[in-house]
Amino acid sequence: MRRIMLLVALVACSAGLVGCATVTKSPEEVKLQYQRYTDLQLRQLADDWNYFWLMDRHSRVSRWHTR
Repeated sequence: MRRIMLLVALVACSAGLVGCATVTKSPEEVKLQYQRYTDLQLRQLADDWNYFWLMDRHSRVSRWHTR
């Protein structure tokens, strides 16, 4: 009897760890995730572009490095 109870407990525990604990996304959620990612990348691209042009050369007016 103990073996059966131990086996049932082991199966229940392993099923809880690997069973239906995954997260699924609907097509609308996937589309929204891609839109957010694309928006973030475009914002970062604009920041990188501005940073690139501001790093032309250092100002001679100030002795501190500014960008």
